[in-house]
Amino acid sequence: MAWDPGLLQAQDGTEYYERLLKGAYLPALSGIVVSVSADGAVLFVAISDRTTPEIRLRVKPRITRTVLRGAEVVFRGVAATFAPEPFLLTMDVFAGDLTLR
Repeated sequence: MAWDPGLLQAQDGTEYYERLLKGAYLPALSGIVVSVSADGAVLFVAISDRTTPEIRLRVKPRITRTVLRGAEVVFRGVAATFAPEPFLLTMDVFAGDLTLR
């Protein structure tokens, strides 16, 4: 599925999410790790800059190695929830579909 993350920021972004993205397995994206939960199950990722969390990755099974803030991450997964304000797309990601650099 081809999709444009920028369309989520448009005025009808919620409709775009509900109609086309919700529950869909999305192709690979890359971003920068902004923060990681203490248990390694959730990563917050910035894609438009290096500091603003825009995507929450719920990783299963959780990541057991150390993940550093500022690391590059490439991932794909299922769009689970979306909030336009503050902007946050939540994705469910299998650890095998996530690469940290």
